Amino acid sequence: MPVVTCQNCKKNWLMSNRELQLLFYGELPVCSSKCLVQFIKNSPKTEENNSYCSHTGDLGGNIWSEIVRMMFKSRFEAKIAEILYENQIKFEYEQYLFHVGTTIYVPDLYLPEYDMFLEVKGAWGVGSKNKLAQFFNIYPSTKLTLIPWVVGEGLIEQENPFI
Repeated sequence: MPVVTCQNCKKNWLMSNRELQLLFYGELPVCSSKCLVQFIKNSPKTEENNSYCSHTGDLGGNIWSEIVRMMFKSRFEAKIAEILYENQIKFEYEQYLFHVGTTIYVPDLYLPEYDMFLEVKGAWGVGSKNKLAQFFNIYPSTKLTLIPWVVGEGLIEQENPFI
């Protein structure tokens, strides 16, 4: 099994070849929620970019977070939002859209103080990979960090950092 290195603290852990294949452009292998927060807080602060296209429709969600007091589409999204909230990192949930080919892409979280988007990604379908590949080609200067479930899931077994 290949060794993956945390991009924040440089800790190493093992990841199966299958899980490693699910990692994608721009993904952030971090070993814990603490390292995720440190990575974000160490990013340069910028002014909020007002050139993004706002999304005002309700995309739905049935996971309630009592901490954040919002609905989310997945428990993992809710948990990442709770981590941000508990660490005083301002975020907006599914507020902006990007035109990608013949469809749209709505990132999960936007961090206005860092002008950074986070995509909390569960299962990878071919459509998801293609859409994100197109996103990175069309919007190369937009900061988008992917937080794949396989990393969180693998770490849950070791030290339970996200759930």
